[in-house]
Amino acid sequence: MSRDLTDSKLVLAGYLLSTGRSVVLPAADWFMRNKKAWRLQELIRQTARRIKDKSGRCSSRLVGVDEEGLILSGLTKCQGGDPNGHAQKIQVRRTWTDNANAPTEWDQVHVEVTCTCPAFQYWGPERQSVVQNYNLPPLQGDASLPSKNLKLKDGTPYTTVKLCKHLISFGKLILADNLTDLFPGFYAEILEPAAGEEI
Repeated sequence: MSRDLTDSKLVLAGYLLSTGRSVVLPAADWFMRNKKAWRLQELIRQTARRIKDKSGRCSSRLVGVDEEGLILSGLTKCQGGDPNGHAQKIQVRRTWTDNANAPTEWDQVHVEVTCTCPAFQYWGPERQSVVQNYNLPPLQGDASLPSKNLKLKDGTPYTTVKLCKHLISFGKLILADNLTDLFPGFYAEILEPAAGEEI
């Protein structure tokens, strides 16, 4: 008789991330994932309205660019939050084999993300990012179910919290620029006209 895997209480997932730690995921999370790649715009759009509204009280700035790794680092401060702010990283996932075919528009690329804030770790974004494959290692916590409560204060399910307010704020900041402007060194050779080609 076949076994319905969704009835299992737990599945021991071999999530060997850069931390070397395994993550325990409920069967429904493991077998019912319906997303393996995300665009930044999608993550922002599908995050609960309450979190998006709170991001409007945040201010982000770009503090680092890793052109080789295609990683953008940000620092975000929010009203009433930690005065030192929290750090974010958003990486463009390399899905191409030839740099000549590298996408140049945000709506053409998938991303991986992380943030150092407690909300990312404890209220759902980190878990969602692991389960739905958009986490940028290393983990901030252990990707377990939200430890405070399974729902936010307004009853919003944690599964709709794809990003924290800091990542939304930083995400909107970088989406305002073209990839070619954010990674000028990476795209310089790709977009450079061949010898003899008219500019």
